[in-house]
Amino acid sequence: MSDLISRQTAIDQLHQSYNLLDAERRIEDLPSAQSEIIRCKDCEYGDQDEVGRWFCTSLGCQIGDDDGSGFCADAERRTE
Repeated sequence: MSDLISRQTAIDQLHQSYNLLDAERRIEDLPSAQSEIIRCKDCEYGDQDEVGRWFCTSLGCQIGDDDGSGFCADAERRTE
């Protein structure tokens, strides 16, 4: 899994740096924003319509493909 950082935070670090090596060090020192990707088929808000397409009951839109591989920021893992 790759690290996720705020684009603006990285830009701010570059602006505070005077050379490339310092900028690289500053960006490497940023905390990562690790987040779990939860697919529609594993989400408590994921459901299938009558033809088998996955949709999000939280957002009210089709979000996944027929295999439930889509995902969104509102996802919460099923507990059942």
